[in-house]
Amino acid sequence: MKLKFANRMSYYIKASEIREILKVTEQEDVISFAGGLPAPELFPIDEISQMTQIVLKEAGAKLFNILLLRGIPLYVNGLPNE
Repeated sequence: MKLKFANRMSYYIKASEIREILKVTEQEDVISFAGGLPAPELFPIDEISQMTQIVLKEAGAKLFNILLLRGIPLYVNGLPNE
């Protein structure tokens, strides 16, 4: 599926200092100590995939409802309070 977006949006999206810094962090020879940029290999992709499938099967399309900004209580209440 090809999505079309308004060309006028590019007029409003300007380069920012943050975007420029993030470009540097994408270089292979750069080790970034910036917060919020964990090494991708540290993410437990298999576990996240399994959890996502379970939640999608149990909650279905309700997950995409804007009214659930605070999350589905069944799942939110099961998170550790750290």
